Amino acid sequence: MKYLACGNIMSDRVLNPGETVPSPRRMGGPAFYALSGIKLWEDSVKLVTHTGADWVEDYEKWMDANHISKESVRVDADHVSTYQLAYNEFGKYIREKSFSVYGDQAMGYLKTHPEDIAKAAGADTVAFYKAEGADRVVWEKLTRMKKELGLKMMWELECFNSGAVLEKVLEVMPNAEAWSLNHTEAAFLFGINKDDDMSMIHRLQELPIAFTFYRVGKKGAYSITKDGAWFCPSIDVAPYVDQTGCGNSSTGAAGYAYFAGHTPEEIVVMANITSGFNCAQFGPNPLITPEIRQKALALVQEYLPQVVKVC
Repeated sequence: MKYLACGNIMSDRVLNPGETVPSPRRMGGPAFYALSGIKLWEDSVKLVTHTGADWVEDYEKWMDANHISKESVRVDADHVSTYQLAYNEFGKYIREKSFSVYGDQAMGYLKTHPEDIAKAAGADTVAFYKAEGADRVVWEKLTRMKKELGLKMMWELECFNSGAVLEKVLEVMPNAEAWSLNHTEAAFLFGINKDDDMSMIHRLQELPIAFTFYRVGKKGAYSITKDGAWFCPSIDVAPYVDQTGCGNSSTGAAGYAYFAGHTPEEIVVMANITSGFNCAQFGPNPLITPEIRQKALALVQEYLPQVVKVC
């Protein structure tokens, strides 16, 4: 396969205000959303993950329906990692009512390692997506594997709960070809107001990496290179339902588009279209048909004129 979506799959059970019983579990996780984002544009993609035996209840069915290879999925625990997420009437996360449904024993065990990516890669593999922090030893292994196999990487920064401070991020950054983060994460790293887009763009252009996909919430996103920055507003493909996973799915799509040779303008439009499809339901786009892909391709041409080069 040309592209690999590597990392965790995770399910959510949401407890909304006034409710006593959480929702049924919903498919998700960084790698799974990225997989769906790449699949919208390209058939030659597969998932590289470790997961729980009950993945057959929904994830496996989704992959079968979308004709995606399962050869690099390993079942190593009883359950897919699942979290109850509680929110108040203002949409704020309630920590004391949120927890790992099955405990945390298997979390580290189910982490996708560089060795897993090496086993999954083939002679035609071009690049992979992975959400990752800035652990030096992990990056030493990732870098060695990339060089040995000639692979490129779209790195989605795991900023919080991963030890990703600016010094460590800058140290490992040259080992990736492209990366993605959102404005909240960027504000934490650089100490710049998350709404000050131009100051943030100039800072991002100084970094030792060729391409940044910078996400600014409902406003939209930017493609950023050393030579310029291009903004595309968010794209509503259908009525909004849920934003969970939009950053992962759009980052997966942006990585595919970048490594497939698309222009910065095309990359940010394709990524935002992917978010539009993702937020039209709970969980990933349920069925990616040839007709859906043709609609996505038509939307690229429709929205390209709206892209603005800001610097």
